[in-house]
Amino acid sequence: MKKFTLFLAMILCSSALLVAQVSVHVSGTVTRDSTNLPVVNHEVIISADSNSSGFYFSTQRFTNPNGFYDCTIQNVPGGVQTTFTVKTINCDSLYLLKTFQTSNSPAVENFVLCNNPVSCQAGFTAYADSSNAAEFHFVDNSTPAGGVTSWHWNFDDGTPPVIITFPQNPNVTHVFAGAGIVHNVCLTISTSTGCTSVKCNEIHIIQPNTCEAHFTYSHDSIHFVPFTCHFTDTSTGNPTSWFWNFGDPISGLNGTSNEKNPTHVYILAGTYVVCHSISGLNCQSTVCDTLRIGPQPAGCTSSFTYTRNFLTVIFESHITSQYATTYSWNFGNPGSGATNTSVEKNPHHVYSAPGSYVVTLTTIDANGCTWSSTQTIFVSATCDVNGSVTMGNTYVDHGQIDLIKIDSGNVMTVVQSHTFGDSLGMYHFGGVAQGHYYLKAQLLSNSTRYGDFVPTYYHEAINWANATVIELGAPANPYNFHLVEVGTLAPGNGAIGGTVSQGTKVSSGGTPVPNVEVLLLNSSNAALAVSVTDVNGHFNFSSIGMGAYIVYPEVAGLTTIPAHIILDDSHLTATTPFSLKNSQVIYGLNNQLPRFINSISDLYPNPPAGGMVSLNVSVSRETGLDLTLFDQTGQAMREWQYTMHKGDNTMRFSTSELAKGPYYLRIRTDEGSIVFRKLFIVK
Repeated sequence: MKKFTLFLAMILCSSALLVAQVSVHVSGTVTRDSTNLPVVNHEVIISADSNSSGFYFSTQRFTNPNGFYDCTIQNVPGGVQTTFTVKTINCDSLYLLKTFQTSNSPAVENFVLCNNPVSCQAGFTAYADSSNAAEFHFVDNSTPAGGVTSWHWNFDDGTPPVIITFPQNPNVTHVFAGAGIVHNVCLTISTSTGCTSVKCNEIHIIQPNTCEAHFTYSHDSIHFVPFTCHFTDTSTGNPTSWFWNFGDPISGLNGTSNEKNPTHVYILAGTYVVCHSISGLNCQSTVCDTLRIGPQPAGCTSSFTYTRNFLTVIFESHITSQYATTYSWNFGNPGSGATNTSVEKNPHHVYSAPGSYVVTLTTIDANGCTWSSTQTIFVSATCDVNGSVTMGNTYVDHGQIDLIKIDSGNVMTVVQSHTFGDSLGMYHFGGVAQGHYYLKAQLLSNSTRYGDFVPTYYHEAINWANATVIELGAPANPYNFHLVEVGTLAPGNGAIGGTVSQGTKVSSGGTPVPNVEVLLLNSSNAALAVSVTDVNGHFNFSSIGMGAYIVYPEVAGLTTIPAHIILDDSHLTATTPFSLKNSQVIYGLNNQLPRFINSISDLYPNPPAGGMVSLNVSVSRETGLDLTLFDQTGQAMREWQYTMHKGDNTMRFSTSELAKGPYYLRIRTDEGSIVFRKLFIVK
């Protein structure tokens, strides 16, 4: 009997060992309710949780242009019914949920979405090509990342729009046509949930004038009456034609000339306004000056100075007469109507368009003395920004500086980018429109101090959240600043690597984001090193010592949720995945719920009432949670540890000592999974 029992036990054990692992397949379509059309590039989440067999699984798929998805799951325990969950987000931001079991494979789970679209926001950055001022590169940063199905670019220069559909690359390069210097470029997006959004940015094409008109004159030393004057062209650039107007209408056809260096004879003494115009390839310039011929009145000379603030010019008169004086201004801007003249002593005038204008001030004092003075002023809808950048105690030898415009909604666009570097580390931006801006400088690889400094915003900030905003208006040139030097990074056997992707993890099908600056900071937020993501979205810090680090991707306009990493003898390496989504750079798994977590509520009330905020968490087994609250610069402000019991749990904590602003709560499970929730503090 004992032998038979032993034999039977051996048979049962052998049968258990022979239970095969199987493959499970699920597929389906996602369509729109009203149209029955496919929903493209839409996320579908497939997961399994089988406590009896210890099998766990979770992945993501995105629908193709036909709205189709499929997934094959390997190594599923045979002989055990594992329940699989398939879910996708609906137009109301709630999940549609379906389940099937191992025995149902191959399973077909189709979804029909409602019609109200999930919100979306078009957005893009643009920068000029270094070799062609009319060529611009446009980079899409619309949200939700991963959900856009079409991009419609309109460049406002008479060329046909460019239409791109998923899965093609939405980023484009465009060479502007025509002579316009400002184009209102618009991007229209459509998403898989039926949402459309439009974003427009002004693109300024800098077409520098290659010449500037100047002249000198002298009175003939022999012929005093009539009065002979000799004019000499001293213009810069390479003009090919010249035109003079001597301001002397009684001389008839002799009142103008096309010679380069003409002579003109004035019959009568008086005050004349002489204008000199030049032209050529990319060259157009005019200058006027006041010429006084013969005896002049004494003791009542007048002149004026001016300051410019884009199209607004403020004038200030200066007169030597001791008597009461009247003032008569002509601003040379007939398109402005009645405001083209003024009798104020120190007026201001708003010009109707950029360009050059001849301004004349005529003064008459109480003694009857009259004097006129004329100047040519240049008015622009733009201004210049300049300054110098230093690295340590020397000026930058080889660097790049970006001018970043801040649009409504905190959308940031690189509008100009230049290389610079000389004995004074000088940079210059011309044609800058009115608005709010950041400046950001960095060293190029051929600099003698490359690697010793991190990219730095004006004024000495390593991230945009702490940078100084430049308001234009009147520029406060020069904008001088110093690059931030890296601290000492101890060598060792440690390494920290990671990825930056758009919308989700690279390993799950997200789009890698190249050329993202990633900072390695110490626990005090001081910079130790900088890396830049490659074409696959990868970055790496190798051969570093043990200790506490902060990994901080820096993208202008996006709020970063950094990774806090500790390397020790048991953890020599760390991998830090980041996602770009909803105006954030998020560390972790893009807010997908970890296993054992049934639900995590939003923080409430938000903003907090009475300084207290609550969070509800439902779990399927006892688990530990670490909560860390970060401000928008990535600084950890508060930390809490909780043990979650199976079922529903509520946590309450105080925020009364926090300053006004946005915060991010990182929720980390005892297995290392991470979820984030937003918090706003209003004082």
